[in-house]
Amino acid sequence: MERPAVADPATDRARLNPFTLPPATTSLFLLLMTLTLSAAAYTYDAVAGGLTGWESSYRRCVVAADTAAATGPPQRVTDGYLACNSAVDVRRAGVGLGAAALVATAMFVGYRRHPRRLIRRQGLRPLDPVVYPVAAREIARLVDEARLTRPPRFVVNPYRTGPGGRAFGCRPHHHVRLNRGLLHDTSDDGLLALRAVVRHELAHLRNRDVDRTVLALLSGWAFVLVVAVPLLAFVAVRTPALLWPVGWRLGVAVALLWLVRAAVIRAREHHADVRASVAGPDRTDPPFHPQAFPEREPPAGGPLGPARRAWWRLLRLHPTNGDRADVVRRPEALLRAGAVEALAAGVTVGVSLPYLSTITTNLLGGDRLHGLLLASALLGALTVTVVGTGLWRQALVSLVTGTPLPTGVRPGLALAAGIAGGELVAAPLSDDATWPSILRQFPAQGVLALVLLTLGCLLFARWSVASAAAWLPSAAGRTLTPAVRAGQALAALAFGAGLTAWSTGTSVAGTGVPVALPVGVFGSALDPWVLLPLLAAAAYPLTAAVRRGGILRAVRLDRADGAALPRPRIRPAAALLPPALVFVVALAVNEASSGRLLVAAATWLGRELDPGSYQRALLNVYALLGVVALVQLVVAFVAAALGGRSGVGLGPAHALVAAVLTGYALVSVLLTLSFVELCLGAGCGSVYQGVLTIGGAYTLVGVFGLAAAVVAGTLVASVGRLVRWRRARWPQGHPAAPAGARRARRWPRVVVVAVTGPVVLGYVGPVVGLWLSANEFIPGRGGSWVPEQVAAAAPPPAAGTVAAADVCRFAQTAAGRPLLVDQQAITNVEVGRRAAGSDAPGLRAFGQVLYDGTRRGEVRRPGRAQVALTTYCRWLPTGGRPGPDTPPPPDPGPTGPVPAPARLAFGQTYAWPDGVTLTLAVPQRVQLQGTWYAVVIASLTNGRPGALDVNEFSFRGLVDDRLTPAIVVPDPEYPNAGPTVEAGAVRRLNYAFAVPADAARLRMEVFHRVRDADRPAVVFDGPLGASPSPTPQASAPPSPPSSTPR
Repeated sequence: MERPAVADPATDRARLNPFTLPPATTSLFLLLMTLTLSAAAYTYDAVAGGLTGWESSYRRCVVAADTAAATGPPQRVTDGYLACNSAVDVRRAGVGLGAAALVATAMFVGYRRHPRRLIRRQGLRPLDPVVYPVAAREIARLVDEARLTRPPRFVVNPYRTGPGGRAFGCRPHHHVRLNRGLLHDTSDDGLLALRAVVRHELAHLRNRDVDRTVLALLSGWAFVLVVAVPLLAFVAVRTPALLWPVGWRLGVAVALLWLVRAAVIRAREHHADVRASVAGPDRTDPPFHPQAFPEREPPAGGPLGPARRAWWRLLRLHPTNGDRADVVRRPEALLRAGAVEALAAGVTVGVSLPYLSTITTNLLGGDRLHGLLLASALLGALTVTVVGTGLWRQALVSLVTGTPLPTGVRPGLALAAGIAGGELVAAPLSDDATWPSILRQFPAQGVLALVLLTLGCLLFARWSVASAAAWLPSAAGRTLTPAVRAGQALAALAFGAGLTAWSTGTSVAGTGVPVALPVGVFGSALDPWVLLPLLAAAAYPLTAAVRRGGILRAVRLDRADGAALPRPRIRPAAALLPPALVFVVALAVNEASSGRLLVAAATWLGRELDPGSYQRALLNVYALLGVVALVQLVVAFVAAALGGRSGVGLGPAHALVAAVLTGYALVSVLLTLSFVELCLGAGCGSVYQGVLTIGGAYTLVGVFGLAAAVVAGTLVASVGRLVRWRRARWPQGHPAAPAGARRARRWPRVVVVAVTGPVVLGYVGPVVGLWLSANEFIPGRGGSWVPEQVAAAAPPPAAGTVAAADVCRFAQTAAGRPLLVDQQAITNVEVGRRAAGSDAPGLRAFGQVLYDGTRRGEVRRPGRAQVALTTYCRWLPTGGRPGPDTPPPPDPGPTGPVPAPARLAFGQTYAWPDGVTLTLAVPQRVQLQGTWYAVVIASLTNGRPGALDVNEFSFRGLVDDRLTPAIVVPDPEYPNAGPTVEAGAVRRLNYAFAVPADAARLRMEVFHRVRDADRPAVVFDGPLGASPSPTPQASAPPSPPSSTPR
């Protein structure tokens, strides 16, 4: 892993102390362990899911719900279906957690057995002071110099005659192995080599990285021996069709594990060299003695010589002596943000998120949004530990040496690439649409998803640099770890919230609506638990103004005096004065006009509509929010321009505080004061619904403020960078402050503290109270509130009159819309109404519960029905998710009633009038994991001029006249085929049906949704295992029933 170039500090300055911040070995080790366990979990999950990737298990729940809906009440059907899905989720979680526990157990057993195995294999003997008296005295002096709380036990390798040593063991008993040749040489050069080796190994003990080293070495072999080899052998014997998809994913995991494993070992060697080089009171030895550390030669030349040497540089466990000497001379090289570490962290997040979110969603009772938020926050802790801490280290180097602050572009781009690559690897395990599937079906949406992901990762990297530059000068003492840990906790929550918004947007983008992705991201940010961490994190750098700062000791290795880091200039007035002016002006105008002038612009938009109509009221509300958003954007530009002059990147933080406070001020004048007056006059019980409106408005202006801060801060920073193109960025150099840091004025800290508290409470109070009352955790005064449009909703249509795919498409499209509270209820009742008339029995039951519960003003039961409906739509019995809205084919044929279905034998071909033909091959029996399946291969030929959408057709199977769901088996030759078949092309569709061992006949009914979705166009029938006539028969077009072949 290559080190980025670090500016060499001035020659009269001492070396930087890399131990002031948490070392990179800790973050890399955490990354390695997470990557190992998550790779084991998702690999076992992929194999345990079989050819269908757990689809058959989820489809059994669909069949059970359809069966129960025929006789049971809708609420019982809904509860039973959710319980069935939860059981599958628990089974999947058990497979993954069991695999991770298996690998962890293998590593722990190897770790405990490693010392005894190493001593026995190498024939190590205890160091005898009688045999090596000079070396023993020198070693005892060095142990006293190291000041270890528990000295190690020294052993000798009697078979190695060259210099060398190694620290090993298990906590709390550690050993240091020394070679016999190192102990025998008592010359000055020999003792110099002995001191260098012993100091280096004792430094490993002081750094507490011996145990991590053993676990890191064992992690790669444990994954290969416990996961890769057994699974490849199992797949090759049981399911050869999975050999390629499982094999290449295992190859990627092994390669990435080996790279991170090597990086952990090399990082610990560098840190031990630096620790050993610190000068003692009676020490005159050089900081690094290369003769004491023999190194392996790189691979020889030849045709593959350059490639072998490149891999050797990436996978070597020990750095070269040249690199080690450079790091000892310039330890600031260890305080950097590496792009490769960011890439590996991103891959770990992308691989683990689909699987971990399934577990957390099940723990939260099926709440997918908050389950995804919890999983993203857990993975955000890993990302912040690896990437965020690296940016804090690099910012410290810039602050101390006076060099420009890092931009964070390379780590941000590497993190985005890693997340995208990880989702590409783990795409088959995700129940939701991911960006690879969206990119195949909707290229523009897929590219937009990657652009939003890249921008989010770049914002995270830049925010980390700004937080470090603001908070590091405020710390005092021997270590900066407390300041870093506080920032990491908030950064993990904010990164998880941002990743949740992006993942939700990509899942909604699977509906194919052009604006679904940005609308889904925006809509998910309306959730209080997603928005609050983003707001708090964006304003976090400004809170450094409350700390006075002081002298930071031990910032340099060879000098005991302290240093005062330069503090950025934070301007609280730039963030507080514009909202205060807006509040005073709005309040004065509102009082002077008796509350009529501020809403004049909004009511003007709806002047042409009926004064009492709901559409006019809704238009006025959105117009008011638009005015608020416009004012927030203007104020954000002003605050970003005034607060971003320090060059640290604090402009967006000033803009955020100003924009959010401006929104709160306007909402307080427009809504809150009016609600309080109405409550005092008419009683709070009769106007309880006003709380919903105020809470939704507070959340919405918070999202507007965040968006305005991002836009204004980015544009202002870009303009400022262009203006200062030929000038170096802050800081250029900082004069020494031997008398201590300059004391900042007290009033900015007091103002920030006084304003931050009300801002947080002003948001948390209404929004959290709204969430608790909306979810019925606290009783609402005034009873449940039902909008008039919900109460007057039309009854559901007749059962079987609405296609299930149309219901699911409408539900998915509505799920990503940013809706107000009443609009959400109207949408829910419409989704429930359509689902209650669906042709799928289970969907009818869920729709009835959602429709009835929403009309009664309930929350929990309709919420569970909504979760059941969304999950059901992922496993449609017709064999796939609903596709996007597509135009009808150019020549659909006659629109009259479809005649009786044609009846053919398997192996024959049916032709539609527009030139589309369909052939179903003879069913084949296959036994997989103790279950018999009937596999049917359908060949669909597009003979018409335009493109053909396979979603026009649906298939239903009946085994011995019993309805059996079809399982779609991916075609191994065309795994990435989309739903469109070009003119003249042939598409092969593979279907499997679970059949009893004594099944006799299979009947497949083919529906053409464009012509008639209620009656099949053709029925293929035949015995299982019996071959029909080998010569295919072409059927005539189905015009009169008498001419239809049978």
